[in-house]
Amino acid sequence: MDEEAPLRFYGCGINSFFQLGPLVSECPSQSAGAAAQASDDGSGAIIQGQNIHFSSQEKKSVLHLPQPLALERYVAEEDGLVQDIACGATFTIALTSRGVPYQWGTVNGRAYPEPSRVSLGVPLRCLQVSCGRKHALALMEGGFVTSWGVGYFGQLGQGDNLSSDRPRLIHHLDPPRLGGDRVVAVACGGQHSAVHTAGQSVFCFGFNRYGQVGQGQACNKISTPRPVNMSGIGSSQIRQLVCGRHHTSVLTDKGQVFSWGASSFGRLGLPDPKKIVGLPTEVPAFRCCPLAALACGDFHVLGLGVDGRAYAWGYGSEGQGGLGATLHLRTPRPVEGLEGSRIAQIACGAWWSMVVTEAGRLYTWGYGDGGWLGLERASKLPYVEPCPPVTKYGATCSFDSDFNACLPAVVSTLSHLRVEKVVAGGGHTIIMARRIQRRFSRAERKVVQGFDGHEMRRGGREGIRRKQERWGCWVWKGLCLIPAGMQTEPRALKMLTRAPLLPPRPPLLFLPPHTLRRLSCPAPDLQRRGAVKAVMYRA
Repeated sequence: MDEEAPLRFYGCGINSFFQLGPLVSECPSQSAGAAAQASDDGSGAIIQGQNIHFSSQEKKSVLHLPQPLALERYVAEEDGLVQDIACGATFTIALTSRGVPYQWGTVNGRAYPEPSRVSLGVPLRCLQVSCGRKHALALMEGGFVTSWGVGYFGQLGQGDNLSSDRPRLIHHLDPPRLGGDRVVAVACGGQHSAVHTAGQSVFCFGFNRYGQVGQGQACNKISTPRPVNMSGIGSSQIRQLVCGRHHTSVLTDKGQVFSWGASSFGRLGLPDPKKIVGLPTEVPAFRCCPLAALACGDFHVLGLGVDGRAYAWGYGSEGQGGLGATLHLRTPRPVEGLEGSRIAQIACGAWWSMVVTEAGRLYTWGYGDGGWLGLERASKLPYVEPCPPVTKYGATCSFDSDFNACLPAVVSTLSHLRVEKVVAGGGHTIIMARRIQRRFSRAERKVVQGFDGHEMRRGGREGIRRKQERWGCWVWKGLCLIPAGMQTEPRALKMLTRAPLLPPRPPLLFLPPHTLRRLSCPAPDLQRRGAVKAVMYRA
Protein backbone atom coordinates (compact mmCIF):
# COMPACT_ATOMS: atom_id res chain seq x y z
CA MET A 1 0.00 0.00 0.00
CA ASP A 2 1.37 3.45 -0.94
CA GLU A 3 0.84 6.57 1.12
CA GLU A 4 0.93 9.82 -0.84
CA ALA A 5 3.36 12.36 0.56
CA PRO A 6 2.92 16.13 0.25
CA LEU A 7 3.83 17.79 -3.02
CA ARG A 8 7.33 19.25 -2.97
CA PHE A 9 9.08 21.63 -5.35
CA TYR A 10 12.64 21.51 -6.68
CA GLY A 11 14.46 23.97 -8.90
CA CYS A 12 17.59 24.15 -11.00
CA GLY A 13 19.10 26.54 -13.51
CA ILE A 14 19.79 30.27 -13.42
CA ASN A 15 18.67 32.16 -10.32
CA SER A 16 20.21 35.56 -11.03
CA PHE A 17 16.78 37.19 -11.28
CA PHE A 18 15.32 35.26 -8.28
CA GLN A 19 13.21 33.18 -10.68
CA LEU A 20 13.80 29.97 -8.71
CA GLY A 21 12.53 31.46 -5.48
CA PRO A 22 13.82 30.82 -1.96
CA LEU A 23 15.76 27.63 -1.31
CA VAL A 24 15.00 25.56 1.77
CA SER A 25 18.61 25.97 2.92
CA GLU A 26 18.46 29.76 2.58
CA CYS A 27 14.91 30.38 3.77
CA PRO A 28 14.63 32.19 7.13
CA SER A 29 12.14 30.98 9.67
CA GLN A 30 8.87 32.85 9.26
CA SER A 31 5.22 32.05 9.33
CA ALA A 32 3.54 30.88 6.15
CA GLY A 33 2.01 33.74 4.21
CA ALA A 34 3.95 36.50 5.97
CA ALA A 35 5.69 37.54 2.78
CA ALA A 36 2.44 37.29 0.84
CA GLN A 37 0.63 39.60 3.23
CA ALA A 38 3.52 42.05 3.21
CA SER A 39 3.63 42.22 -0.59
CA ASP A 40 -0.06 42.03 -1.40
CA ASP A 41 0.10 45.53 -2.85
CA GLY A 42 2.32 44.20 -5.63
CA SER A 43 5.32 46.25 -4.59
CA GLY A 44 8.81 44.95 -5.23
CA ALA A 45 12.39 46.10 -5.33
CA ILE A 46 13.08 48.09 -8.49
CA ILE A 47 16.35 47.08 -10.15
CA GLN A 48 18.03 49.48 -12.55
CA GLY A 49 19.77 47.89 -15.51
CA GLN A 50 20.49 44.20 -16.01
CA ASN A 51 23.50 43.66 -13.71
CA ILE A 52 21.61 41.61 -11.13
CA HIS A 53 24.21 38.84 -10.93
CA PHE A 54 25.91 40.68 -8.05
CA SER A 55 22.84 41.31 -5.93
CA SER A 56 23.35 42.38 -2.33
CA GLN A 57 21.22 39.43 -1.27
CA GLU A 58 23.08 36.16 -0.92
CA LYS A 59 21.61 33.99 -3.65
CA LYS A 60 23.12 31.20 -5.67
CA SER A 61 23.16 32.46 -9.26
CA VAL A 62 23.26 28.97 -10.85
CA LEU A 63 21.99 25.64 -9.51
CA HIS A 64 23.33 22.75 -11.58
CA LEU A 65 21.37 20.10 -9.64
CA PRO A 66 17.75 20.29 -8.40
CA GLN A 67 17.46 21.85 -4.96
CA PRO A 68 14.34 21.92 -2.75
CA LEU A 69 12.38 25.18 -2.78
CA ALA A 70 10.56 26.64 0.22
CA LEU A 71 7.47 27.88 -1.60
CA GLU A 72 4.94 26.64 0.94
CA ARG A 73 6.42 28.90 3.61
CA TYR A 74 5.35 31.99 1.68
CA VAL A 75 1.83 30.94 0.67
CA ALA A 76 -0.92 31.95 3.08
CA GLU A 77 -2.86 29.05 4.54
CA GLU A 78 -6.21 30.51 3.48
CA ASP A 79 -5.03 30.54 -0.16
CA GLY A 80 -4.62 26.76 -0.31
CA LEU A 81 -1.73 24.69 -1.61
CA VAL A 82 0.27 25.31 -4.78
CA GLN A 83 -1.11 23.09 -7.53
CA ASP A 84 0.37 24.51 -10.74
CA ILE A 85 3.35 26.58 -11.87
CA ALA A 86 4.23 28.56 -15.01
CA CYS A 87 7.66 29.95 -15.89
CA GLY A 88 8.78 32.97 -17.87
CA ALA A 89 12.29 34.03 -18.80
CA THR A 90 13.08 35.79 -15.50
CA PHE A 91 10.06 35.05 -13.29
CA THR A 92 7.77 32.29 -12.08
CA ILE A 93 4.07 32.23 -11.16
CA ALA A 94 2.40 29.62 -8.94
CA LEU A 95 -1.36 29.01 -8.77
CA THR A 96 -2.93 27.71 -5.58
CA SER A 97 -5.86 25.35 -5.19
CA ARG A 98 -8.12 28.29 -4.33
CA GLY A 99 -7.24 30.24 -7.43
CA VAL A 100 -4.71 32.70 -6.01
CA PRO A 101 -1.54 33.41 -8.05
CA TYR A 102 1.85 34.08 -6.48
CA GLN A 103 4.84 35.41 -8.42
CA TRP A 104 8.56 35.73 -7.80
CA GLY A 105 11.55 36.71 -9.91
CA THR A 106 11.86 39.88 -11.97
CA VAL A 107 8.82 41.25 -13.83
CA ASN A 108 9.00 44.47 -15.82
CA GLY A 109 12.23 45.50 -14.03
CA ARG A 110 10.76 44.93 -10.57
CA ALA A 111 12.29 42.16 -8.48
CA TYR A 112 10.36 39.84 -6.16
CA PRO A 113 12.95 37.75 -4.30
CA GLU A 114 10.19 35.84 -2.49
CA PRO A 115 6.76 34.57 -3.60
CA SER A 116 4.27 37.45 -3.42
CA ARG A 117 0.53 37.34 -3.88
CA VAL A 118 -0.66 38.84 -7.17
CA SER A 119 -3.66 41.13 -6.78
CA LEU A 120 -5.86 40.54 -9.82
CA GLY A 121 -8.07 43.53 -9.05
CA VAL A 122 -11.33 41.57 -9.38
CA PRO A 123 -13.00 39.16 -6.90
CA LEU A 124 -12.69 36.12 -9.17
CA ARG A 125 -10.73 32.88 -8.86
CA CYS A 126 -7.82 32.40 -11.23
CA LEU A 127 -8.14 29.20 -13.28
CA GLN A 128 -4.97 29.24 -15.39
CA VAL A 129 -1.74 31.21 -15.74
CA SER A 130 0.58 31.32 -18.76
CA CYS A 131 3.97 33.06 -19.00
CA GLY A 132 5.77 34.48 -22.00
CA ARG A 133 9.33 35.72 -21.92
CA LYS A 134 8.48 38.91 -20.03
CA HIS A 135 4.68 38.96 -19.73
CA ALA A 136 1.89 36.85 -18.31
CA LEU A 137 -1.81 36.13 -18.88
CA ALA A 138 -4.28 34.88 -16.29
CA LEU A 139 -7.66 33.27 -17.03
CA MET A 140 -10.32 33.81 -14.39
CA GLU A 141 -13.80 32.53 -13.67
CA GLY A 142 -16.39 33.55 -16.22
CA GLY A 143 -13.87 33.70 -19.06
CA PHE A 144 -12.26 37.02 -18.10
CA VAL A 145 -8.55 37.51 -18.93
CA THR A 146 -5.97 39.78 -17.31
CA SER A 147 -2.42 40.57 -18.44
CA TRP A 148 0.68 42.21 -17.00
CA GLY A 149 4.40 42.56 -17.63
CA VAL A 150 6.25 44.01 -20.63
CA GLY A 151 3.96 45.18 -23.44
CA TYR A 152 6.30 46.72 -26.03
CA PHE A 153 4.71 44.78 -28.91
CA GLY A 154 1.09 44.83 -27.74
CA GLN A 155 1.33 41.34 -26.20
CA LEU A 156 -0.81 42.49 -23.26
CA GLY A 157 -3.80 43.00 -25.57
CA GLN A 158 -4.67 46.42 -24.19
CA GLY A 159 -4.56 48.28 -27.51
CA ASP A 160 -1.28 49.99 -26.71
CA ASN A 161 2.40 49.18 -26.19
CA LEU A 162 2.54 50.07 -22.50
CA SER A 163 3.91 47.78 -19.81
CA SER A 164 2.17 47.12 -16.52
CA ASP A 165 3.30 45.92 -13.08
CA ARG A 166 -0.23 44.93 -12.10
CA PRO A 167 -2.80 42.78 -13.91
CA ARG A 168 -5.29 44.61 -16.10
CA LEU A 169 -8.45 43.19 -17.66
CA ILE A 170 -8.35 42.69 -21.44
CA HIS A 171 -11.76 44.17 -22.16
CA HIS A 172 -11.65 43.07 -25.81
CA LEU A 173 -11.94 39.48 -24.52
CA ASP A 174 -14.81 40.04 -22.08
CA PRO A 175 -17.70 37.62 -22.75
CA PRO A 176 -20.12 40.42 -23.75
CA ARG A 177 -17.60 41.62 -26.36
CA LEU A 178 -17.38 38.06 -27.74
CA GLY A 179 -21.12 37.72 -28.19
CA GLY A 180 -21.58 35.44 -25.18
CA ASP A 181 -18.57 33.26 -25.99
CA ARG A 182 -15.91 32.96 -23.30
CA VAL A 183 -12.19 32.23 -23.14
CA VAL A 184 -11.31 28.74 -21.82
CA ALA A 185 -7.49 28.72 -22.22
CA VAL A 186 -4.61 31.19 -22.59
CA ALA A 187 -1.08 30.81 -23.97
CA CYS A 188 1.96 33.10 -24.16
CA GLY A 189 4.88 33.04 -26.60
CA GLY A 190 8.02 35.12 -26.85
CA GLN A 191 6.32 38.47 -27.43
CA HIS A 192 2.83 37.41 -28.48
CA SER A 193 -0.22 35.87 -26.82
CA ALA A 194 -3.13 33.65 -27.83
CA VAL A 195 -6.43 32.48 -26.34
CA HIS A 196 -9.12 30.08 -27.45
CA THR A 197 -12.78 30.13 -26.56
CA ALA A 198 -15.52 27.61 -25.84
CA GLY A 199 -16.89 28.31 -29.32
CA GLN A 200 -13.60 27.03 -30.89
CA SER A 201 -12.37 30.48 -31.84
CA VAL A 202 -8.72 31.54 -31.51
CA PHE A 203 -7.59 35.11 -30.85
CA CYS A 204 -3.97 36.26 -31.09
CA PHE A 205 -2.18 39.55 -30.44
CA GLY A 206 1.31 40.96 -30.00
CA PHE A 207 4.50 40.73 -32.06
CA ASN A 208 3.66 39.67 -35.64
CA ARG A 209 6.81 40.15 -37.69
CA TYR A 210 6.78 36.43 -38.56
CA GLY A 211 3.02 35.99 -38.95
CA GLN A 212 2.61 34.28 -35.58
CA VAL A 213 -0.62 36.20 -34.87
CA GLY A 214 -2.24 34.32 -37.77
CA GLN A 215 -3.64 37.16 -39.83
CA GLY A 216 -2.34 35.90 -43.17
CA GLN A 217 0.46 38.44 -43.42
CA ALA A 218 3.27 39.78 -41.28
CA CYS A 219 3.44 43.20 -39.65
CA ASN A 220 5.33 44.64 -36.71
CA LYS A 221 2.66 44.24 -34.03
CA ILE A 222 -1.06 43.85 -33.36
CA SER A 223 -2.00 45.27 -29.97
CA THR A 224 -5.65 44.10 -29.77
CA PRO A 225 -6.95 40.51 -29.99
CA ARG A 226 -7.70 39.45 -33.57
CA PRO A 227 -9.57 36.28 -34.59
CA VAL A 228 -7.61 33.61 -36.46
CA ASN A 229 -9.18 31.76 -39.38
CA MET A 230 -9.52 28.21 -38.01
CA SER A 231 -11.76 26.85 -40.76
CA GLY A 232 -9.09 24.26 -41.59
CA ILE A 233 -9.80 22.20 -38.48
CA GLY A 234 -13.33 21.44 -39.68
CA SER A 235 -15.53 19.88 -37.02
CA SER A 236 -12.61 19.11 -34.69
CA GLN A 237 -12.44 20.64 -31.23
CA ILE A 238 -9.41 22.54 -29.98
CA ARG A 239 -7.69 20.58 -27.22
CA GLN A 240 -4.55 22.68 -26.64
CA LEU A 241 -3.05 25.98 -27.75
CA VAL A 242 0.71 26.60 -27.41
CA CYS A 243 3.11 29.36 -28.45
CA GLY A 244 6.82 29.36 -29.24
CA ARG A 245 9.16 32.28 -29.71
CA HIS A 246 7.80 33.22 -33.14
CA HIS A 247 5.13 30.63 -33.93
CA THR A 248 1.81 29.25 -32.70
CA SER A 249 0.38 25.72 -32.76
CA VAL A 250 -3.01 24.17 -32.08
CA LEU A 251 -3.80 20.55 -31.16
CA THR A 252 -7.28 19.18 -31.88
CA ASP A 253 -9.22 16.43 -30.16
CA LYS A 254 -8.47 14.16 -33.14
CA GLY A 255 -4.73 14.50 -32.56
CA GLN A 256 -4.16 16.85 -35.51
CA VAL A 257 -1.63 19.69 -35.29
CA PHE A 258 -1.98 23.06 -37.03
CA SER A 259 0.90 25.57 -37.01
CA TRP A 260 1.63 29.05 -38.26
CA GLY A 261 4.36 31.70 -37.94
CA ALA A 262 8.09 31.46 -38.63
CA SER A 263 9.07 28.19 -40.31
CA SER A 264 12.86 28.39 -39.92
CA PHE A 265 14.63 25.37 -38.39
CA GLY A 266 11.53 23.25 -39.10
CA ARG A 267 9.62 24.35 -35.99
CA LEU A 268 6.25 24.24 -37.82
CA GLY A 269 6.74 20.58 -38.74
CA LEU A 270 5.78 21.23 -42.37
CA PRO A 271 7.74 19.38 -45.08
CA ASP A 272 8.24 22.29 -47.51
CA PRO A 273 6.94 25.54 -46.03
CA LYS A 274 7.44 29.16 -47.00
CA LYS A 275 9.61 31.33 -44.78
CA ILE A 276 6.48 32.74 -43.11
CA VAL A 277 3.23 30.79 -42.82
CA GLY A 278 0.50 33.31 -42.03
CA LEU A 279 -2.46 30.96 -41.54
CA PRO A 280 -2.98 27.67 -39.64
CA THR A 281 -1.60 24.78 -41.69
CA GLU A 282 -1.92 21.11 -40.80
CA VAL A 283 1.19 19.09 -39.98
CA PRO A 284 0.78 15.99 -42.19
CA ALA A 285 3.05 13.77 -40.07
CA PHE A 286 0.32 13.30 -37.45
CA ARG A 287 -2.53 12.19 -39.67
CA CYS A 288 -1.68 8.56 -38.94
CA CYS A 289 -0.18 8.90 -35.45
CA PRO A 290 -2.30 11.41 -33.51
CA LEU A 291 -0.95 13.42 -30.60
CA ALA A 292 -2.28 13.90 -27.08
CA ALA A 293 -0.22 16.97 -26.03
CA LEU A 294 2.14 19.66 -27.34
CA ALA A 295 4.96 21.71 -25.79
CA CYS A 296 6.96 24.54 -27.36
CA GLY A 297 10.45 25.83 -26.73
CA ASP A 298 11.83 28.94 -28.38
CA PHE A 299 12.52 27.26 -31.73
CA HIS A 300 11.63 23.57 -31.25
CA VAL A 301 8.51 21.56 -30.40
CA LEU A 302 7.73 18.32 -28.55
CA GLY A 303 4.67 16.19 -29.14
CA LEU A 304 3.25 13.39 -27.01
CA GLY A 305 1.59 10.63 -29.01
CA VAL A 306 -1.49 8.78 -27.83
CA ASP A 307 0.77 5.70 -27.77
CA GLY A 308 2.96 7.31 -25.09
CA ARG A 309 5.89 8.10 -27.40
CA ALA A 310 7.59 11.49 -27.65
CA TYR A 311 8.20 13.28 -30.96
CA ALA A 312 10.45 16.28 -31.64
CA TRP A 313 10.96 18.74 -34.47
CA GLY A 314 12.57 22.13 -35.04
CA TYR A 315 15.86 23.57 -33.83
CA GLY A 316 18.39 20.93 -32.81
CA SER A 317 21.93 22.34 -32.79
CA GLU A 318 22.26 21.54 -29.08
CA GLY A 319 20.58 18.15 -29.25
CA GLN A 320 17.03 19.30 -28.46
CA GLY A 321 15.67 16.68 -30.84
CA GLY A 322 16.91 13.80 -28.69
CA LEU A 323 18.38 11.82 -31.61
CA GLY A 324 22.03 11.81 -30.52
CA ALA A 325 22.91 14.41 -33.16
CA THR A 326 23.06 18.20 -33.48
CA LEU A 327 20.89 18.79 -36.53
CA HIS A 328 17.63 20.65 -37.10
CA LEU A 329 14.59 18.44 -37.61
CA ARG A 330 12.46 19.68 -40.49
CA THR A 331 9.75 17.11 -39.80
CA PRO A 332 8.72 15.30 -36.58
CA ARG A 333 10.91 12.38 -35.46
CA PRO A 334 10.48 9.97 -32.52
CA VAL A 335 12.80 10.76 -29.61
CA GLU A 336 15.37 8.02 -29.07
CA GLY A 337 16.49 6.53 -25.79
CA LEU A 338 13.01 6.32 -24.26
CA GLU A 339 12.04 2.89 -25.56
CA GLY A 340 10.13 0.88 -23.00
CA SER A 341 9.03 3.99 -21.08
CA ARG A 342 5.54 5.35 -21.54
CA ILE A 343 5.54 9.16 -21.38
CA ALA A 344 3.01 10.92 -19.17
CA GLN A 345 4.03 14.57 -19.65
CA ILE A 346 6.22 16.66 -21.95
CA ALA A 347 7.70 20.12 -21.43
CA CYS A 348 10.15 22.46 -23.14
CA GLY A 349 12.48 25.12 -21.90
CA ALA A 350 13.84 27.75 -24.24
CA TRP A 351 16.62 25.47 -25.54
CA TRP A 352 15.99 22.09 -23.94
CA SER A 353 13.41 19.31 -23.68
CA MET A 354 11.96 17.26 -20.82
CA VAL A 355 9.60 14.34 -20.33
CA VAL A 356 8.11 12.62 -17.28
CA THR A 357 7.37 8.92 -17.53
CA GLU A 358 4.37 7.16 -16.01
CA ALA A 359 6.78 5.70 -13.45
CA GLY A 360 7.55 9.24 -12.27
CA ARG A 361 11.07 9.55 -13.67
CA LEU A 362 12.33 12.77 -15.26
CA TYR A 363 14.40 12.76 -18.46
CA THR A 364 16.03 15.90 -19.88
CA TRP A 365 18.17 16.72 -22.91
CA GLY A 366 19.33 19.68 -25.01
CA TYR A 367 21.42 22.75 -24.24
CA GLY A 368 22.50 22.63 -20.59
CA ASP A 369 25.13 25.27 -19.84
CA GLY A 370 23.01 26.95 -17.17
CA GLY A 371 22.26 23.84 -15.13
CA TRP A 372 18.54 23.74 -16.01
CA LEU A 373 18.79 20.12 -17.18
CA GLY A 374 19.56 18.98 -13.63
CA LEU A 375 22.16 16.51 -14.91
CA GLU A 376 25.59 15.75 -13.56
CA ARG A 377 28.28 16.61 -16.11
CA ALA A 378 31.16 14.42 -17.14
CA SER A 379 34.66 15.85 -16.78
CA LYS A 380 35.47 15.58 -20.50
CA LEU A 381 32.97 15.72 -23.33
CA PRO A 382 33.58 15.16 -27.07
CA TYR A 383 33.72 18.28 -29.20
CA VAL A 384 31.16 17.95 -32.01
CA GLU A 385 30.23 20.26 -34.86
CA PRO A 386 26.77 20.07 -36.47
CA CYS A 387 27.00 17.07 -38.75
CA PRO A 388 25.01 14.05 -39.99
CA PRO A 389 24.35 11.52 -37.18
CA VAL A 390 26.98 8.98 -38.17
CA THR A 391 27.85 8.52 -34.52
CA LYS A 392 25.26 9.12 -31.80
CA TYR A 393 26.46 11.03 -28.75
CA GLY A 394 24.92 11.10 -25.31
CA ALA A 395 26.56 14.41 -24.30
CA THR A 396 28.82 16.78 -26.22
CA CYS A 397 30.30 20.26 -26.21
CA SER A 398 30.67 22.73 -29.07
CA PHE A 399 32.23 26.08 -29.86
CA ASP A 400 29.48 27.99 -28.00
CA SER A 401 28.33 25.42 -25.44
CA ASP A 402 30.11 23.50 -22.71
CA PHE A 403 27.37 20.91 -22.23
CA ASN A 404 24.81 19.50 -24.68
CA ALA A 405 22.80 16.39 -23.83
CA CYS A 406 21.95 14.90 -27.21
CA LEU A 407 20.00 11.91 -25.87
CA PRO A 408 17.48 11.79 -23.00
CA ALA A 409 19.18 11.26 -19.63
CA VAL A 410 17.45 10.55 -16.34
CA VAL A 411 17.81 13.11 -13.54
CA SER A 412 19.32 10.71 -11.01
CA THR A 413 19.27 13.12 -8.07
CA LEU A 414 15.46 12.85 -8.07
CA SER A 415 15.39 9.05 -8.26
CA HIS A 416 14.00 8.78 -4.72
CA LEU A 417 10.97 10.86 -5.73
CA ARG A 418 8.01 10.40 -8.02
CA VAL A 419 7.97 13.37 -10.39
CA GLU A 420 4.44 14.52 -11.21
CA LYS A 421 5.10 17.57 -13.37
CA VAL A 422 7.94 19.67 -14.70
CA VAL A 423 7.83 23.23 -16.07
CA ALA A 424 10.56 25.45 -17.50
CA GLY A 425 11.19 29.00 -18.60
CA GLY A 426 13.97 30.84 -20.37
CA GLY A 427 16.73 29.59 -18.08
CA HIS A 428 15.31 27.64 -15.16
CA THR A 429 13.34 24.48 -14.39
CA ILE A 430 10.91 23.75 -11.56
CA ILE A 431 9.91 20.19 -10.69
CA MET A 432 6.84 19.07 -8.75
CA ALA A 433 7.36 15.70 -7.05
CA ARG A 434 6.29 13.53 -4.14
CA ARG A 435 8.06 11.03 -1.96
CA ILE A 436 6.14 7.77 -1.91
CA GLN A 437 6.09 6.31 1.57
CA ARG A 438 5.95 2.60 0.94
CA ARG A 439 4.39 0.17 3.40
CA PHE A 440 4.64 -3.57 2.92
CA SER A 441 1.41 -5.43 2.37
CA ARG A 442 0.58 -8.72 4.08
CA ALA A 443 1.30 -10.62 0.84
CA GLU A 444 4.73 -9.02 0.56
CA ARG A 445 5.55 -9.87 4.16
CA LYS A 446 4.73 -13.53 3.37
CA VAL A 447 7.25 -13.40 0.54
CA VAL A 448 9.95 -12.37 2.99
CA GLN A 449 8.96 -15.11 5.40
CA GLY A 450 11.43 -17.99 5.41
CA PHE A 451 14.55 -16.13 4.29
CA ASP A 452 17.39 -16.92 6.71
CA GLY A 453 14.83 -18.71 8.90
CA HIS A 454 13.42 -15.42 10.17
CA GLU A 455 10.05 -13.79 9.93
CA MET A 456 9.21 -10.18 9.25
CA ARG A 457 6.96 -9.06 12.10
CA ARG A 458 5.99 -5.63 13.31
CA GLY A 459 7.73 -5.10 16.65
CA GLY A 460 8.94 -8.72 16.94
CA ARG A 461 12.34 -9.48 18.45
CA GLU A 462 13.52 -11.41 15.37
CA GLY A 463 11.79 -9.19 12.87
CA ILE A 464 13.01 -5.78 13.91
CA ARG A 465 13.07 -3.47 10.94
CA ARG A 466 13.91 0.15 10.52
CA LYS A 467 12.41 2.44 7.93
CA GLN A 468 14.90 4.67 6.18
CA GLU A 469 12.77 7.50 4.84
CA ARG A 470 15.80 9.36 3.59
CA TRP A 471 16.85 6.44 1.43
CA GLY A 472 13.34 5.35 0.44
CA CYS A 473 13.99 1.77 1.63
CA TRP A 474 13.71 -0.57 4.60
CA VAL A 475 16.52 -2.28 6.49
CA TRP A 476 15.72 -5.71 7.94
CA LYS A 477 18.14 -8.31 9.29
CA GLY A 478 21.08 -6.68 7.50
CA LEU A 479 19.23 -6.59 4.17
CA CYS A 480 18.21 -3.45 2.30
CA LEU A 481 14.66 -3.86 1.01
CA ILE A 482 13.85 -1.53 -1.87
CA PRO A 483 10.31 -1.49 -3.33
CA ALA A 484 10.00 -1.68 -7.11
CA GLY A 485 9.82 1.63 -8.92
CA MET A 486 11.60 3.30 -5.99
CA GLN A 487 15.19 4.40 -6.50
CA THR A 488 17.60 5.20 -3.69
CA GLU A 489 19.43 8.47 -3.32
CA PRO A 490 23.05 8.77 -4.50
CA ARG A 491 24.23 8.47 -0.91
CA ALA A 492 22.68 5.01 -0.70
CA LEU A 493 23.86 4.03 -4.17
CA LYS A 494 27.45 4.77 -3.22
CA MET A 495 27.11 2.10 -0.59
CA LEU A 496 25.99 -0.43 -3.22
CA THR A 497 28.77 -0.96 -5.74
CA ARG A 498 27.66 -1.25 -9.37
CA ALA A 499 23.98 -1.21 -8.40
CA PRO A 500 21.67 -1.83 -11.39
CA LEU A 501 18.42 -0.01 -12.10
CA LEU A 502 15.54 -1.56 -10.25
CA PRO A 503 13.33 -3.68 -12.52
CA PRO A 504 9.68 -2.67 -12.85
CA ARG A 505 8.42 -6.05 -11.66
CA PRO A 506 9.62 -7.96 -8.66
CA PRO A 507 8.07 -5.93 -5.85
CA LEU A 508 11.07 -6.24 -3.54
CA LEU A 509 14.84 -6.37 -3.81
CA PHE A 510 17.03 -7.71 -0.98
CA LEU A 511 20.48 -6.18 -0.91
CA PRO A 512 23.05 -6.89 1.87
CA PRO A 513 24.65 -3.42 2.04
CA HIS A 514 27.70 -4.25 4.14
CA THR A 515 28.93 -7.40 2.41
CA LEU A 516 27.89 -6.58 -1.13
CA ARG A 517 30.68 -6.81 -3.69
CA ARG A 518 29.05 -7.64 -7.01
CA LEU A 519 25.47 -7.63 -8.13
CA SER A 520 23.93 -10.03 -10.63
CA CYS A 521 20.44 -9.78 -12.06
CA PRO A 522 17.93 -12.61 -11.59
CA ALA A 523 17.34 -15.10 -14.35
CA PRO A 524 15.47 -13.39 -17.24
CA ASP A 525 13.21 -16.41 -17.80
CA LEU A 526 12.00 -16.22 -14.20
CA GLN A 527 11.23 -12.53 -14.65
CA ARG A 528 9.23 -13.20 -17.80
CA ARG A 529 7.15 -15.86 -16.11
CA GLY A 530 6.59 -13.59 -13.13
CA ALA A 531 7.69 -16.39 -10.83
CA VAL A 532 10.07 -14.16 -8.89
CA LYS A 533 8.25 -12.14 -6.25
CA ALA A 534 11.42 -11.17 -4.44
CA VAL A 535 15.08 -11.44 -5.24
CA MET A 536 18.00 -11.74 -2.80
CA TYR A 537 21.46 -10.62 -3.80
CA ARG A 538 24.41 -11.95 -1.85
CA ALA A 539 28.17 -11.30 -2.07
